Amino acid sequence: MRFTNIIFGVLIGILFILGGCYFLIETSIPTFKSWRSMQAWQPASATLIDVTNSINKTEASYRYQVNGFNYENDRVYVASFNDSIGSYHQGLQARLGQSLRSGRDIEIWYNPARPQESVIDRDMRWGLFILMSAFCAVFMLIGLTVCYSSLTLKEEADDKVALPTDSELHKEWESKLDDPAFKKSFIEYRQYRLHALGKEGDKSDLMRGPAPWLEKQEWRNDRIRSESKSDARDMWAFAIIWNLVTLTFYFADPDELSLSNPTAYIALVFPLIGIYLLYQAIRRTLEWKRFGVIEFVMDPFPGSIGGHVGGSLDLSGSSRASEYRVELECVYNYESGSDNSSNERIRWAQAGSAKVETSAGGTRLLFRFDIPDDLPESDIERSKDHYYWRLKVDAELPGINLERQYDIPVYRTSERSSDIEHDISSQVQDLQRLHGAEDQAAMQRGDFQSRSLRMRERGNELQLYFPMFRNKIATFFSLIFAAGTGAITYAIVNSFGGASFLGVVAIFVSLPFGAIALFTGVATIYQPFNNLRITIDRRKIVAFRRLLIFPIYYKTVRASEVTSLKVESAGSTGQGSGKVEHFRVIAYHSGGDKFTIAESIDGEELARQLQEFLLNRIKYGY
Repeated sequence: MRFTNIIFGVLIGILFILGGCYFLIETSIPTFKSWRSMQAWQPASATLIDVTNSINKTEASYRYQVNGFNYENDRVYVASFNDSIGSYHQGLQARLGQSLRSGRDIEIWYNPARPQESVIDRDMRWGLFILMSAFCAVFMLIGLTVCYSSLTLKEEADDKVALPTDSELHKEWESKLDDPAFKKSFIEYRQYRLHALGKEGDKSDLMRGPAPWLEKQEWRNDRIRSESKSDARDMWAFAIIWNLVTLTFYFADPDELSLSNPTAYIALVFPLIGIYLLYQAIRRTLEWKRFGVIEFVMDPFPGSIGGHVGGSLDLSGSSRASEYRVELECVYNYESGSDNSSNERIRWAQAGSAKVETSAGGTRLLFRFDIPDDLPESDIERSKDHYYWRLKVDAELPGINLERQYDIPVYRTSERSSDIEHDISSQVQDLQRLHGAEDQAAMQRGDFQSRSLRMRERGNELQLYFPMFRNKIATFFSLIFAAGTGAITYAIVNSFGGASFLGVVAIFVSLPFGAIALFTGVATIYQPFNNLRITIDRRKIVAFRRLLIFPIYYKTVRASEVTSLKVESAGSTGQGSGKVEHFRVIAYHSGGDKFTIAESIDGEELARQLQEFLLNRIKYGY
């Protein structure tokens, strides 16, 4: 299996390398060679015969005389490929068109050794040259990275337990639902099982000492420092490099980036990103200068799975915020894709307000969290896929806001805080219970209203209406993807498209971007404008979906034929404690078919309450 993965990865990498080399051979290299040789050519006067205008090329034919011999040629500029970068073609076409109409001769440059070779404009378009060279280099770097990653792919240990599929895990989960004490959702059960299985056969836990957190220099005592200073330094480095690269492109040939060309607007994104990076670097530096070192004093130390994570922070200065928000996250960091890019998924998170006390130096924050006993410990080695625990503290203050993050040790010690009584977890649970009770009571009254659901009861008939524009965040991201990939597709095709082989390759390269643009474009239309109406009475269930006012789905099922309702995950939005899981309720009937009876429900608890309410309504009429 490892050999197959290596071969596949190397082949993909070689394709990218060959693609980059081909573009380099067809564009940058011949352009540079032609430009160098043309610098020794001699000037002559020529008479224009014809000029043809196009968005990505300029064609012209002309006659000229050298040493008494007449010649005719049609080469206009140095580059031998089509492009629509900048306003070069518009300006050249306007100049040549005016000369053709007035009958004036134009200046050309010819090769003294071969007078039949000539060109109208022998100047190098450095902006286009740098852009093409960078494009080719990126392709080759991607290929080299894929090849290197494939060749250095580590073989998994033979004694590792084979991970089950999602289908197998779902069957395991369903078999445990009969146990009243079992409360895990499928998503929670899946994460728990995969983590447990991933630890089997791994002897690293047995080789660790009784206090593994002491192996990390930053965790030798209970005072943990944030990485605010190093984060500011790294942001400055990234911002400076980004802006230097961007300025190189802009100063190489500013005329290539004229706003008269639609594709030039894409280039404006890069300096805007550079400005934002500089803003972030300045903001983080000012935050560090204002607050300095803020140590998180842990109680208990280390944080305890099955116990508490808590402690205090002392802030200097007299300014005090109305609220100091504290968020604790258990983060799963993993590599994905052929380039082994790093990604994060929040396994568990809670957030709330810290208790504020006056201290000798300013303000003291105190808090603690109750940690479930099935969460993973902090990983010291941080090699490849790993878990770590992150504490965030922020507050809005006059001038510069407080924003700090701490990488903290959390282990299975079952210790509890000795001095901290302010329990954020109990606040979160009380608020969840209150909202759950309010939602359930509203459902029973038949007047439940939420972001995505309008519920009405008319006699024996219950109506659920899921209106348009209920998926605003998903629509926004779909729009961004559609616009971005669509712009890339347009730029590639317009810049290099044509009847030549290079044009065919350009179209081939643009196909993946075009496919993504098409898919996300359809999603951008469907997500905001689809609406679903469910009608339930004692005899039947009617599902009616429309796109704007146009029907796209209609289904009628007898209520007696519905065998079960199941809650399914439909993705999530946000991160950390602000992460919202979205669910749908699927109805199964005796015909073996299924259909959506509720969707876009925020939170599993609410989805299960709705599932129970709808099942009672269908089966028993109440």
